[in-house]
Amino acid sequence: MAKEGNWSVKGLAYASGILCGADCLIMGVFMMAGLQFAWWNRTIYPLYRSMLPGFGPTLGGTLIGVVEAAIGAALIGALIAWLYNACKNRWG
Repeated sequence: MAKEGNWSVKGLAYASGILCGADCLIMGVFMMAGLQFAWWNRTIYPLYRSMLPGFGPTLGGTLIGVVEAAIGAALIGALIAWLYNACKNRWG
């Protein structure tokens, strides 16, 4: 049983993975459709390309990027919740 006020590790992992995967999917669909947003294409797209090696403006690249983003964000979300709970239970 989780202590009062602790974050759900599984819940934050799922939420992070779904949110980041959906964001990557939207970005990939916009890029495949040729939609150009000045600040988005100059800043966010190169960032995605550097963090997600399989991501690209194709159907396959978008699907690979969605999976990479969802797994990476889920792991980071779980780590953040675990660290928060560990620090809160130790010092909080």
